[in-house]
Amino acid sequence: MSIIERITDYSSAGEGICRHEGMVFFVLEALVGELVEIDIISTGRSFGRANIKRIIEPSPQRCIPSCEIFGSCGGCDLMHMSYQEQLRFKKGRIKNAIDRIGGLSCSVNDVTASKSQYGYRNKARYSIQKGIIGFNRKSSNEVIETNSCHIVPEDVEQLKNKLKSFIRHYPGILTITIRKSIYNSELAVILESEKKNISNINALAKKIKESSDKIVSIDIITGNNVINLFGKGFIEDKVGKYHFIIKPRSFFQINTPQAEKLYKTALRLSGTNMNETLLDPYCGTGTIALYFSDHYKKVIGSDVEVQSIEAAKENTVRNQVKNANFFCCKAEELLKSNSSKDTTVILDPPRNGCDPNVLEAITSIGFQKIIYISCEPSTLARDLKYLAAKNYRFSEIQPLDMFPQTSHVEAIIMMTKCGLEDEK
Repeated sequence: MSIIERITDYSSAGEGICRHEGMVFFVLEALVGELVEIDIISTGRSFGRANIKRIIEPSPQRCIPSCEIFGSCGGCDLMHMSYQEQLRFKKGRIKNAIDRIGGLSCSVNDVTASKSQYGYRNKARYSIQKGIIGFNRKSSNEVIETNSCHIVPEDVEQLKNKLKSFIRHYPGILTITIRKSIYNSELAVILESEKKNISNINALAKKIKESSDKIVSIDIITGNNVINLFGKGFIEDKVGKYHFIIKPRSFFQINTPQAEKLYKTALRLSGTNMNETLLDPYCGTGTIALYFSDHYKKVIGSDVEVQSIEAAKENTVRNQVKNANFFCCKAEELLKSNSSKDTTVILDPPRNGCDPNVLEAITSIGFQKIIYISCEPSTLARDLKYLAAKNYRFSEIQPLDMFPQTSHVEAIIMMTKCGLEDEK
């Protein structure tokens, strides 16, 4: 069945939305304002899904995707939008989530754009399946191959294409991750395998090393074990004046130049105080805590990943920071052991948001200030709703585009505890 309707809004995934006879339809790759003829592919009680059959009135914001597998690959999903439309969509995505999921009235600042819309990723993870090396097909475990990914640096893709010629002859390797330092162009190759012993693994490492003189580390991950096969076991990158080592399992922001904008914005919103302590309970390799260290009396971070804490401690020494400490423990344990109200907490949780135990610890202690950095609007809205019910308020929401060509977006929010003056 085909119908003709005008697209009036976007879903959280960037699909176009139209309405027909009381039903909402999600239309893949349709833009707001377009008049389209669509083929309905499925329906439920109140909504359905459809594909574009014909664009009758195209949007001036429509672009021709530069990628040959756009629409099939599970990575980029906004390449058909102009960059300005992507930013408008991302701002709306955050506002809609906080309005609808959080039930909170808010104004959202314009999204801070990324200087680079292509080639910005400092990390690419490729899957291997039946000799094919590439990315997973959208909503599938099937791997599809491509010779170039437009959001990955050219030298990373060149290295991947060299590895394709021989990696398929080493069964047992499930994925290849290539990390690049934007600071000095170092490359690290991380293999992942289910098997503890891969035959001829040293021969494979030698072939990988010969593929590029920029490679400074080759590691293999099997379960919880990380084995260094070549080099120093990390690469080094830089955010602001701070140098960071990045190990195979360490978290580091994907878009390095945007990471500095992110931290600068969080620093501005925090209204720093040299008499205060900063707690970073999701600290990773310590990037945020160390970036903030000049502006607080002391900074303390925690993470459950041992390798991240090891890297955070090494980064502290490398940067000669004297007022930072890092611990391998759960986030709520760090909060409960540092329970002064005159403490700022910076939250940068994974995509699924804060653990309920973390939110409970924050609100029971009553920390004065919370800086929340989110990479998922829906879980941000959920957590803001909880904090708002515990008398925390926010005045500014600043989105930042860390992932051009995708529907993902970061947001920074400063929250303060209401009634502090009365409590004192």
